[in-house]
Amino acid sequence: MSIFVHYSITKLIKVMTRKELKSKIPHGYAKIIAEKAGVNRITVSNWLNDKSDNPLVELAVLEIVADLSEKKNSLLKRIG
Repeated sequence: MSIFVHYSITKLIKVMTRKELKSKIPHGYAKIIAEKAGVNRITVSNWLNDKSDNPLVELAVLEIVADLSEKKNSLLKRIG
């Protein structure tokens, strides 16, 4: 994991709730998060809905959201 992603993840932990993180994840990404965390898609859904506290899912969600945020910012810089 790069230093930037680690910093972004730390920043996201302090700022965003699970509900806010869930809103940042595109439809269909639960499967990608589940594969990354090595868990079932239902486990990801339970974590996003605040029904479980799986640290592997939390890390995978934060990495995905940080990566998507980085990609979005990069594209916006190209446009503007």
